[in-house]
Amino acid sequence: MSQTRNPKRAGHPWNTPKGSTYSDVKALYLDPATGHVETASATSYNTEAELEAFRAQFPQTSAEERNHKVIQVLIARQRAHARVEWHVTSGPVDPTIRQQTPAEQIAILRRLTLEELRKLEGENR
Repeated sequence: MSQTRNPKRAGHPWNTPKGSTYSDVKALYLDPATGHVETASATSYNTEAELEAFRAQFPQTSAEERNHKVIQVLIARQRAHARVEWHVTSGPVDPTIRQQTPAEQIAILRRLTLEELRKLEGENR
């Protein structure tokens, strides 16, 4: 979520909060070089190292309960994807090779993400 003030209205009231389509967690910060408010985001496209760097750069944002959980899930998802190898094939189906439906692939990734999330929660105790 992000929110700005409306300088055109008396008292500079807050505008309506807006959710981000592409960012799971967003932090606002003041860029000392320009004096402008900038944003940094943690998304499902970040690597685990990038997510850890975000957490280190924005400890207050990352410590908030909802954001902490989201970042943990994003890291768990990255670790789950690292454990899976997908092969895309075309042409005739080889009956000796196990193939999953998209629903089965989603179920596999969900299960692995939950396993990784449990490991992470154990690491942070």
